[in-house]
Amino acid sequence: MIARVAECALEKRPDWTALPRWTQSGEAVVDWVRDNDSHETDARVVSLKHSGDLRLTSVSHFQVFRKSKFGNETWKFVHSLLPESSLEEYGIEDPRITKIDNTYWITYVAVSRAVCLRFA
Repeated sequence: MIARVAECALEKRPDWTALPRWTQSGEAVVDWVRDNDSHETDARVVSLKHSGDLRLTSVSHFQVFRKSKFGNETWKFVHSLLPESSLEEYGIEDPRITKIDNTYWITYVAVSRAVCLRFA
């Protein structure tokens, strides 16, 4: 099973909006934007006034779980799948799993300044 996890910044600053993103080294960082410099388009997205760019207020990644061989209906955490490039700087979403022969293939959507699709 793959679970998509969306995380937002825990820190709150009055009159500022936290806009998290992933760095190329795989670290989650937060860009702070003054509330006056952005416009909330919905609960998850802001538009930056100076550029018109849209930014998410959370970043996403996947957690992989496997059903335990012992016991029933118990799931064990196996691995995290984190963004790996600038094309995934705002996260990865919408995982699809397909089994071909004995291999499980995962496709997903990458979220970044550029619009693209990434296949794993």
